[in-house]
Amino acid sequence: DVISKLITKLPGGIVHATNPGVISHREILELYKQYIDPGHTCSFIDEADLVVTKKRSTCVLQTKVLDKLGIKMRDVKVAVEDSMRKLGSTQKAR
Repeated sequence: DVISKLITKLPGGIVHATNPGVISHREILELYKQYIDPGHTCSFIDEADLVVTKKRSTCVLQTKVLDKLGIKMRDVKVAVEDSMRKLGSTQKAR
């Protein structure tokens, strides 16, 4: 739906067709455990414990162009939870 709206309204330039908001790896994994695999385990390490030469980037894509065009997308947390729920129900149906 968003892409078809963009084709008719595209102002030119860069447009991030992404859900607004922010979600972390931990939140995604919690949703995965809740809807798909409750037995899934993982461990996290602190950034200070990583042996890297550059700091890890955290990227947030802007949705200002979509907002200006009147194109609304669900918040990223709502969209990811919906996707996990659908994936979980699909796997259980097998």
